[in-house]
Amino acid sequence: MVGAVNKPLISIITVCLNNLKELKQTLSSVFIQDFHNYELIVIDGCSTDGTQEYLSHLESKGSRIRYISEKDQGIYDAMNKGIRLAHGSYTIFLNGGDLFASEKTLSHVAQSLSSGNAPDLIYGDSIIEYPNSKNYQKTASPLVEIYKGMPFVHQSMLISTNWLKSHPFELRYKIAADYDLVCKAFAEGLKFKHVDATIARYQTGGLSDIKRLHTISEFKEIALRYLPNKFRTKCYYILRGNYERFAINIKKLLPKNVSLWLAHLKSQKLNAMRSIK
Repeated sequence: MVGAVNKPLISIITVCLNNLKELKQTLSSVFIQDFHNYELIVIDGCSTDGTQEYLSHLESKGSRIRYISEKDQGIYDAMNKGIRLAHGSYTIFLNGGDLFASEKTLSHVAQSLSSGNAPDLIYGDSIIEYPNSKNYQKTASPLVEIYKGMPFVHQSMLISTNWLKSHPFELRYKIAADYDLVCKAFAEGLKFKHVDATIARYQTGGLSDIKRLHTISEFKEIALRYLPNKFRTKCYYILRGNYERFAINIKKLLPKNVSLWLAHLKSQKLNAMRSIK
């Protein structure tokens, strides 16, 4: 199922588990790209919904796809398996349900990757798709605010494959391993470049209260490990943690319909999002 390939510019790694419908949408957004110097690697966690048969069919048709189907220890373990198989100069993670923003996404990004002064990590903006709601544009945050959390989503990031192979995702982080990776790259002085483009669309159902607090805890630990100005970072996470706990307690006291309305209102204001018409 996995064979030798010529070295492409971009490796696209897709992780999936029993979400065949979303996987087909993801792969369709890859196959319609007008840029073709890429390889597609799918890491399936032993799905039982027809995914393996679908991938085998695509591979037999020569759809520049390679895949493995086996148990893993979670999404970041599966992404690490993809890294080990990658041959491209750069790697992007587009998991089941994620989409490229348009058919010209890769060709636009490739212009920056192929330049004489190519960066180690290139990132752009993204579109968040909320269930039964509008879509929102998420603009990448300035790197000076990296201590506050992930400045961009991993779906809108392409990073040096050689660097990734020696710096895989830390499996002890269940939520923020991608943030750990980006902070590590930042601390080691990798060259970051923002492109004025929307790279990916991804779906979100939002974090539960407990997961939100867990995420903040992981962000704090990672930021304190890699980033300067630890006093600023500690102050920020004390305030953020207190705010989230206060919001959770207030929500418990409110009627459910009011709580849902406030959560929806908050989602519209986070991360400088603007409504897409």
